Amino acid sequence: MKIKQVCDRTGLTERTVRYYIERGIISPTMTEQNDRTYYDFSEKDIETLETVTVLRNTQFSLEEIILFLKEPSAIRKTVYSHLKRLEEENEHGKEVLEKLSKQKGTYFKSAKALADAIEKAQVQKSEYVPEPDFGRLDGEIVSEDEKQEAIDKMNEYLDSTYTYGGERILSRLYKAKGLFYFFLSSVVAISWHKEISLILGVLLEYTMLCLGYRWIKWGVIIENAMLTIASVWLIVLYLIEYVQEGLWFLDVLFVIFALISVTIHGCITVLLLVNKSVKEFLRQKGRERRASHSKRKKKEKNT
Repeated sequence: MKIKQVCDRTGLTERTVRYYIERGIISPTMTEQNDRTYYDFSEKDIETLETVTVLRNTQFSLEEIILFLKEPSAIRKTVYSHLKRLEEENEHGKEVLEKLSKQKGTYFKSAKALADAIEKAQVQKSEYVPEPDFGRLDGEIVSEDEKQEAIDKMNEYLDSTYTYGGERILSRLYKAKGLFYFFLSSVVAISWHKEISLILGVLLEYTMLCLGYRWIKWGVIIENAMLTIASVWLIVLYLIEYVQEGLWFLDVLFVIFALISVTIHGCITVLLLVNKSVKEFLRQKGRERRASHSKRKKKEKNT
């Protein structure tokens, strides 16, 4: 593939593509003819250029991107440093930084994986984000307005990053908890209205968490911690009885349900206490709720 075709596919200028070749980011096949150099680009070269384009649009420096390509293990630490730098450069970008921080604890196996995570937000919104002139970002002076514009675009890219953060983790755990209670109540054959009460209790618990009430978070932590301890204690008591009384069979179903209970309730407890993505998700929901409440109060006061 010739350089003009590459420019058409990536939206990059010819000068930028040549600059990336000079920096060793891509290494297309090179031939000399009539004292001129001709390049033949592979699909792998195109993929690398697209990866670099997405990351440059998120204000990563070229040196950082080169590091990502050579040492993927450095990505997580560099994302954290990048957030700190943006924080210092532009106070207006705080909302964007909070969203990008969801990627801080994520392990990326490659630079492309990071670019895909950022780009997916754009795909989910089904909006076209115009490509900037990356030649200006690599080698020429960038004005404050251009920096602000790049951060605003990053905001658009990362509107859906909760999909990769706390919301996704929490929703999956509560789906598992709801299914567990459903199957447990079916096995022990409790009345249908008690079964519905259990499922509604799980739904209410998750809804209250998502509304950002801090007190419900601690209530949920205590409840799930107690259920975890109770499930472990039941397993211990059962095994003691099994050994001491010489039972000839092991109630496998009981042990399985108890272990699932320990896993689900224990995970919810630990994640609410220590997982940064979950904690940030709950804080963000709390901020949104308080902002909505404040806006409603102000509207009532004005009327």
